Amino acid sequence: MSASSNWDKFLLLLWKNWIIQKRHYMQKLFEIVIPVVACSMLMMVWGLNTPKYYTTPTMLEPLNLLSLAPISEMLTNIPITLKILYSPQNDVFERVIGRVARMLGTVVQHQGYNDTDRMFKDLIDNFLAGVEFGDEYENITRLPEQLTAKLAIPERNAYSHATGR
Repeated sequence: MSASSNWDKFLLLLWKNWIIQKRHYMQKLFEIVIPVVACSMLMMVWGLNTPKYYTTPTMLEPLNLLSLAPISEMLTNIPITLKILYSPQNDVFERVIGRVARMLGTVVQHQGYNDTDRMFKDLIDNFLAGVEFGDEYENITRLPEQLTAKLAIPERNAYSHATGR
């Protein structure tokens, strides 16, 4: 018995696949026709669209982040209390958060907490934001040179608030 070369094995494999494909002519027809029809439909839909060309760029006004006035219309449908919560509660952070609240507008209130966990539990009840300065700043009398803070903004789902789900 003589050994077959790799080339002979390859040719036999091609011949076998050709015979199998030839016996399933409907399958082969669909394998060729369906991609051609799908591409043709995509090209027809693409051809129906007439592009609109703009010669001038669209310029948008910058959003003023020092006031809540630009987003007040969005807040009317969401039951939210415009209150900033912070922890720990002391005179230094009272002045800082009070100044931030005044910059955001007269309707924004603020409330300090001695317990960070309690602040985060209350934050879920539709408040604007929470600021955690850290327990190491609990007894400070003036702002340090470097300050670390965590800002927590609760996730809001406008659909769930509108439908009550």
